[in-house]
Amino acid sequence: MRRNIYLILCLIFSFLTVHAGDLQRSSVETDIFLLYQGYTINAYNAIGFSDAIHSTISDLPDANPASLSEYNKPGIGMSMEYQTKIDRALDPSSDIGHKRANQYIPQSFAVIYPFKSFQVGLGFYQKYSGEIIFDPIPVITVQNPQGTGEFFEPEFKRYIYSGDIMVSKKFDHVFSAGHQISAGAQLNLDSFKGKEKLSTLEATYSDEAFSWKLGIRYSYQNLFSTAVIFDKGSSFTGNIELNQEILIQDTSSNFQPIQMEYKFKSTTPDRLILGYQLQGIPWLWITGSLNLVYWHQVYGNLDNHLDYSLGFIIKRKEKYSYSIGYYNNDVEREESYYISATNYEANFLSAGFRAKFDSMALYVNIMDSHLSTNVRKQTIGKLGIEYIF
Repeated sequence: MRRNIYLILCLIFSFLTVHAGDLQRSSVETDIFLLYQGYTINAYNAIGFSDAIHSTISDLPDANPASLSEYNKPGIGMSMEYQTKIDRALDPSSDIGHKRANQYIPQSFAVIYPFKSFQVGLGFYQKYSGEIIFDPIPVITVQNPQGTGEFFEPEFKRYIYSGDIMVSKKFDHVFSAGHQISAGAQLNLDSFKGKEKLSTLEATYSDEAFSWKLGIRYSYQNLFSTAVIFDKGSSFTGNIELNQEILIQDTSSNFQPIQMEYKFKSTTPDRLILGYQLQGIPWLWITGSLNLVYWHQVYGNLDNHLDYSLGFIIKRKEKYSYSIGYYNNDVEREESYYISATNYEANFLSAGFRAKFDSMALYVNIMDSHLSTNVRKQTIGKLGIEYIF
């Protein structure tokens, strides 16, 4: 119970904490805490967990930029995503939940166009989207120490939107007939925004930073493909804007408003991805990936972890394809004064369907992680559409 109390206080006042030795300072900096559940699961769709080998148009911003080389005509795509909330997202014994912020905003969007021997694309996707959920907190005053009967709900919302430019080139018959290599690069402008509200006190913060991605893919006919991607994370810093001054005791022991400058920093992890796809029989493909996430550069008490996926793509007819898959996202946090040691491992099962009608394609995908620990149990649905001109 004592740990949970400190945990809540730490989250609520993370951007306002000033230690006695810091009173002479003009600014205070804090790390912005991003829950693991808010990070996007990369490029899952009706053709499997395909962020390394293949991608729909809408998922290209979150996939291997080399996959852009598959398209030799202009096209456009968009996807929407819905996630159920997690009741106990931070610690199995806490009442702090998590839900996706801004569900009504598209998860991803892309426009592609061939230019001479290159393929070029512009895109957008939500890299992180999260809102921390608290139970209503009673209002307590000096006159009413047991509570006034009124309640307020804290608001903690953070998200990262990424605007992207992609370019890819395909090299046919590299070694001999049937061998193909595609290479791609991507530059992202990541926009980080946050809002935290506690009763009448409100804090907002934002920053923009560049990140980038490089990918290469090798294919032999339609039988075997493998790919490597390096995805460079982004780092954010900036000022926290408060809607009111904070009273801090000065050296003369008199309380008076002192204008302090509060700053924040936050980082998203680098990723190194290896993907593969193998044709088993004419209508069945096996696909998978290994995803090394450098969590230690984000949180000092985390080790780097290897995520992995395995999927099957079934295509009995030219117009329709089906997929089933498994994705493991393994994160384990060591015990600290505020948070107990918690296993954040998620085991997702997925099923997808894609239908193609001439120049247009529709796809739907469902993922579920209720086989996971309580802090990761949720259902995710995704609906996408694309059109090739």
